[in-house]
Amino acid sequence: FVCTPSPAPATVQPSQRHPNASFAAFLRGNPSPSDLRSLEHVLKSGGTGSASSLWVRNIQMAFSAIPLAVCAVATQADAIATHGLWSGFDAPTVALVTLNALGGLVRRCALSQRG
Repeated sequence: FVCTPSPAPATVQPSQRHPNASFAAFLRGNPSPSDLRSLEHVLKSGGTGSASSLWVRNIQMAFSAIPLAVCAVATQADAIATHGLWSGFDAPTVALVTLNALGGLVRRCALSQRG
């Protein structure tokens, strides 16, 4: 009985992977580093090899947050129906959300003036 070592598995570059393979890994809940690189490549190249603008990438990120928001609202549906959508927002929470939003607007203005 002779044991021969199996050949090393071939590495697949992120650009060679199909975009749906990375998406399936995210649905499974266990993306590997190569899945993350592949997803980054797809998002940066727009999937067709052409670079996407920052505006398009922001829209992609916004759409990726929609399922999470729907799940969050669905799990708290009884509390929202009873107390309303803004029931957990007290004064400190509103202050933090406002500061975060204003910080983003200030950052945008500073970067746009940078020229």
